[in-house]
Amino acid sequence: MRVPDTTTRTHLRFWRTSARLADAILELTSSKPSTEVSVREVVLSAEINRTTFYHHAPSPTTLLCAALANAFERTMDTALMTQDQPPFEQLLEATIQHVNEYQRIYRTALPDPAAAGALFHTLASHLAVRACSADPGMAPDRASAIAGASAEVIRYKLAASRRRLDRDDIMAVLASAREPLLR
Repeated sequence: MRVPDTTTRTHLRFWRTSARLADAILELTSSKPSTEVSVREVVLSAEINRTTFYHHAPSPTTLLCAALANAFERTMDTALMTQDQPPFEQLLEATIQHVNEYQRIYRTALPDPAAAGALFHTLASHLAVRACSADPGMAPDRASAIAGASAEVIRYKLAASRRRLDRDDIMAVLASAREPLLR
């Protein structure tokens, strides 16, 4: 969600409205892609006016990406980072947990290229940023490539099966894709 100037950002009302908008868009997009959700539907569900909506986001898809990005960051913040696994594997595990939690929304977006593209691009971008901060030695372009590939594997697995995502399955696909690239 757009965060305007610092005076607005500190107002409790702004944050309450942001939470209502996030709840509304997450509810609405669990049954249809964000590109099919109208601003009118969001404002009615959030019980706000149209001007307030545009103060927070330019479109329902942008609002959804922001809401899921916030949820993703909360998942990452609560993920326990240990020395047992490489940092990226731990991040991928937390990413899978996030997607499984919001699976209905991600699945609903799949048939719509614009909605799916926006969601999975946002997922890959946030995963890449987290990868760079978890492993300072990782080059940003490498983090982006790995995060983008991971997001696409997740997207494919969601489309191919109605089951929850499995970390080992996704890691196996990523590992098998890496082999031919190194030859």
